[in-house]
Amino acid sequence: MKRITSFIIAAVMTFMLLPAAAYAESADGSGEIITASVSVIDEAALDAKIEEIVTSAGRSKDSVSVALYYTGTGEYYYYNANRWWYTASLFKLPMVMKITRMEVEGELDSNNLVMNIDLETAKEKILRDSNNSWAYGLLEKIFKNDIKNVRSNDLSFSEGFIAEELPAGFYRGYLYSARFYLGIIKELYTHASDYPNVIRYMCEASPTKYFHKVLGDRYRIAQKYGSAGHVVHAGGIIYTPEPVLLVVMNNGVEDIAGNRVVGEISAYIAGCAEEWHLALQNKVP
Repeated sequence: MKRITSFIIAAVMTFMLLPAAAYAESADGSGEIITASVSVIDEAALDAKIEEIVTSAGRSKDSVSVALYYTGTGEYYYYNANRWWYTASLFKLPMVMKITRMEVEGELDSNNLVMNIDLETAKEKILRDSNNSWAYGLLEKIFKNDIKNVRSNDLSFSEGFIAEELPAGFYRGYLYSARFYLGIIKELYTHASDYPNVIRYMCEASPTKYFHKVLGDRYRIAQKYGSAGHVVHAGGIIYTPEPVLLVVMNNGVEDIAGNRVVGEISAYIAGCAEEWHLALQNKVP
């Protein structure tokens, strides 16, 4: 009996010492074990390249924030990602996500909304064209311009945040950090079926700018951008072999400069994702 007990204890200890399996969620929200514990992201190399891109544009290192989630391994990467920014039109994505989920769950009857166009067309214009009129119109019609309610919805989409971590102005304006906004993108990606058409409309948005600026149409890209004054941001999904969820926030001198920095960083990340894909292929038996 003692020998059996010792064997069981040894087996359990061996299992506990094995590398944990990497975990990622598929686009429909169903989780799957994809491979044994594998790390492919070189944080030091990413830091160095991002800083090279930023300083080459004549900007300080703290003028850019980056957050990414690599679906191939479930790894995160953050660069200056806890800085909170005024983010212009980025708020439109989680707002449309909330409205869409309200429809899916029967909390909102679009037939009772008195508008010049149907709700689905309004959401398309907001995500594809970043239409301000319809964005603020829906804020009034559906949320009664209650920004605290809208920000509470944002918080429900992100992950790992508690009230003490939020900036003082969180419930008074549309402030996001790259890490916070990445949680919103991940919610959309992993539970896409809860948000019908949202990713499709994002794939039609600004096909020559932001994540497309350098990559062009090399990859399918779903993005939401925000640009006002000296800030230029983008967050979304780059459909590399294992998609990358990416947020780049950028205090640009002007829209063109900001687009270049966002475009160069996203192109570099996409290239890394191709290398990560090859690394995964070599590591999986």
